[in-house]
Amino acid sequence: MKRLPLKTCIALSWCLLLPVTASAQGTYTHTPGITDIVTQGGNSKTLIVQVLNLTGYDMELTGFSDTLHDETDRSRHTAKSFMFAPLGLPQTIPAVPADPQNAKPYTAVLSWDDNDGYTVNNWLNYTLRGVDCTDHACVNPKEDVDVGIWITRSNPDKGLSAGTYYQLAKNVLREVFAIVGVVLFPEVPPMWVNFTLATAGLTKEGFLAQQEAGDVGHKWYLAAYPVPSPTSLCYSMQKNCYPSQAIADDAIEENWGPGDGGLTQSKIVVVTQVLRGKAPTKACNPDCNAYCTYGSLGSVPAMMVTVVTTDVWNPAVVAAIANCDQVTPTPDYCPQASAAVAGGAKSSRVAPGSAVSNSAGPMIRSILEEHGVEGRLALASVIRGLNSEQQQRLREMYQTWRAGESFTPPQQALLHLIAVHLRSAVR
Repeated sequence: MKRLPLKTCIALSWCLLLPVTASAQGTYTHTPGITDIVTQGGNSKTLIVQVLNLTGYDMELTGFSDTLHDETDRSRHTAKSFMFAPLGLPQTIPAVPADPQNAKPYTAVLSWDDNDGYTVNNWLNYTLRGVDCTDHACVNPKEDVDVGIWITRSNPDKGLSAGTYYQLAKNVLREVFAIVGVVLFPEVPPMWVNFTLATAGLTKEGFLAQQEAGDVGHKWYLAAYPVPSPTSLCYSMQKNCYPSQAIADDAIEENWGPGDGGLTQSKIVVVTQVLRGKAPTKACNPDCNAYCTYGSLGSVPAMMVTVVTTDVWNPAVVAAIANCDQVTPTPDYCPQASAAVAGGAKSSRVAPGSAVSNSAGPMIRSILEEHGVEGRLALASVIRGLNSEQQQRLREMYQTWRAGESFTPPQQALLHLIAVHLRSAVR
């Protein structure tokens, strides 16, 4: 394997210089599905990957596809179709530091050339070391959990999708940053926070132009999630089994159910967002090549991967729901489901934004506004105290909210219970 110049490696400090150990990723095969994000590769032939570890566990690079491992020729002037990392890969992505404001994403640049074919099936594997599993059914109190990142450049059979899920993910991530303590001064957040929250759907015209561009720049699949436990059904099946049942657009959140991917694996949530780059324009001049028909497609796409525990993600979800549970709609993503069903019959469900449901939401919201980080930590403590049935109901409540559907009465009752316990906790 070709080493980078010594000066470069000293500056970067995380260059890939030695082979890494094998991991479960080596025998697990990801098959692209509905939770993969589809985007354009662009004629830059480069992808930025940023990994933000907001857990209490170190992440170590423990595997990657052979093309990244064996490549010695990094020149774009020779025919090759494999992916390589010209600046190396982060070897260790540390846990959240003692001062969370010093947390930061770790960046890699992946590049390729299609001169000798179409690049497919590239992956990276990071292992979270010693993840706690406190459920009574846990076999081991601590277990390593693999987090896979897949860049599958086989031609997708589905088109690009620019939806609203990215906004929902952003709303929850804002609360995650507040709970972890990454942003203590919201008016002056670190620059990387703004970048992480900058994912956005392309303008209508620009998005349609990318759709019409067809194979210009080549479409591809991007995905990241915890690799299921080797003893789980989803590991043995490996096909059509994904942590989330949502359809990805510009972002997706992945979290295994305890019975699907493993108990310890279910403690980890991975959020993937894509910044597709500058929307292409139709400006052209007589000397342009074919790319100019739909714009340059030259902006470098970025894939942001945020790793958190459910102890942080779940209270962040409740806080985001509480912020949406208000009469006046906000420009952010806040599902407002109708209480009516087809045929004019009345639904037994309760809409998140309805007058019936707006008692728990405002109570939680006002407590968080008054108590700030302390209120969010109290919320996290309340949610950790829920039993396994309530935890599952909370998971289902998030899925309902994500789908823009109405909460069921049991879900509303759980939200009210959380609000009452939170009020007691901060008194």
